[in-house]
Amino acid sequence: MTQQPFQSKPKNEVVLDPANDRDSLISQLLLFTRYVLIPSLLYVTVIGCTPSNETQQEETEQQPDRQNTEQKPSNLNQASNQEQTSNPQELANNATLQRLAQQSNLDSSANSTSQPYEVIATPNTNKADSQTKKSVDGNEIGNPNDTKPKSEPTSGSETNRLSTADLSAQKLVEFLAMTDRDMQDIWGRLQQMENGRDELIRIAKMKLQASQQLATLSEATEKQRSLGARGELQALSHLASFGDIDSAEALKTLAEKNILSDDDSLASDSRLVLIGFALESLKQGKADAKDALMNYLMNLPRDQASNDVPTLMVMGQARDTLAAYGEQVLAAKVRDKILEIYQDSANPDLRSAAMELANHALYDEIETLLASIRSSKRIPVQQWESAVNELLTSAGDMQCLQYLASCALQLEGLQLDSHVKITFDALAAHFDEPDSETARELAIASSAYAARQIIIGTEFSYDLPAVNNRLIKANDYQGKILLVPFWTIMLPESLQLISSLEALRDQHPEQIAILGINLDGNDELLNTFLQQNEMPFKSLRASSSNSAETTNQTATKYGVTSMPFLAIVSQSGKIAAVNFTGQGIEETVKSLLK
Repeated sequence: MTQQPFQSKPKNEVVLDPANDRDSLISQLLLFTRYVLIPSLLYVTVIGCTPSNETQQEETEQQPDRQNTEQKPSNLNQASNQEQTSNPQELANNATLQRLAQQSNLDSSANSTSQPYEVIATPNTNKADSQTKKSVDGNEIGNPNDTKPKSEPTSGSETNRLSTADLSAQKLVEFLAMTDRDMQDIWGRLQQMENGRDELIRIAKMKLQASQQLATLSEATEKQRSLGARGELQALSHLASFGDIDSAEALKTLAEKNILSDDDSLASDSRLVLIGFALESLKQGKADAKDALMNYLMNLPRDQASNDVPTLMVMGQARDTLAAYGEQVLAAKVRDKILEIYQDSANPDLRSAAMELANHALYDEIETLLASIRSSKRIPVQQWESAVNELLTSAGDMQCLQYLASCALQLEGLQLDSHVKITFDALAAHFDEPDSETARELAIASSAYAARQIIIGTEFSYDLPAVNNRLIKANDYQGKILLVPFWTIMLPESLQLISSLEALRDQHPEQIAILGINLDGNDELLNTFLQQNEMPFKSLRASSSNSAETTNQTATKYGVTSMPFLAIVSQSGKIAAVNFTGQGIEETVKSLLK
């Protein structure tokens, strides 16, 4: 799956060898990416791909007549894994924070995810035309997305060199804004770009060099040097997010240095980075992690943070993490700190968002029960029902509905049907107003659940066209166990089970076969992908359409709401099981082989 659920672990458990600093940093980097980079992408200035407010303001002050030609990324309608969205604090879906992000000119669309029970849809993926960037006097300046570095690196590991040596401070500011916009554009259409990841890394390296140059340029104003210093922090964060351990080391060292800066913005950015690293250390079970985390959080300066969206988001993540690890007392202290800083904020949306994040404590009991269930502890149905009803009484809104629906999906994957039924019964009793938005949302979730129950025991149908018009004969699969992975090139995680499915097939080549069902809606992109990648099995084609009343009839029939998704067909040709967790597949197949 794309991301494992957050699981409570023993407080003294160490994931990697604490004596191995390199391994420790790798683990920290992965978690830093999970807790700070990914959830906050395009929101948090420290690690976002969009220009900071100061950068945009600097450009506006210098170029009052400049038109806004910023490219907007494609809004990828990604279907999320049910365990990704199981946490009620999925901040990218917070409507209030989205409004705040828009006020800050930070585009949230690249980080939004559909709800876990929404039928898979393949988005339109038209590429935006590249644009020529010009300075205020009309002369073209270095565009990182259009030109190659003038001087080639002497080795593959060296940073690409820029021709920025002669650029003025203002043009460096413009250049940095361009790198941010180009990175945002690439993020928005990453799935359609063959070398998108390499291009992001290349631009991040260019941004790092230009930022370092601006930060030390004697002619630059204090504000411009601050932008350069913050840009250096951002660029290292970009590179660290792609697994560059050296950049991660440099990022942590730089943040520890800059947190003492007289520049309030730079110190704030550095603090957010260090909070991310402290969260990683908490995940590893390090003894001093809680103290370090609480020190950073409790010493947040109120006057700086009270109008800052990224700080609020990171504080919310920290509170949720502490609560999920059973640190309820510390989580309560962070909650109180959130209210202390933001309850009197001049921004009404920030006040509202702070209250929402603070109220996430209402979800802690459910999260604790889920963690126990995932660790194979038996939770009585009555206890689960009581917790669900208590949550609905305290926070019975759309967010609560979506959260409990995703919980039901997890419970279904664990084959706890009684718990699932109790959850949907409680939701139906609470959200009983007909024709309301919540009623429609609940109908989507419950109908998908019902579809997955109904499909079991039915005959598998081959009545679909084949991908690439490859000949598919039902007789070729007769008498075999058929593994049917649903996949789309728009969601790479849909293909992550393939190697394990092939291993199962290779163990029993005469008894097991694989036949995929592709859900893509764009023929051109699919054909390009297939020309470059040879699939190890044939596939049927169930094309998606965003314009149709039902995005994908086949996906709806099977109740596909997350990826990966696998149907398992028995030797008799009937659907024996569906799997959307990636776990227990081998056991199901072995039971059919007997």
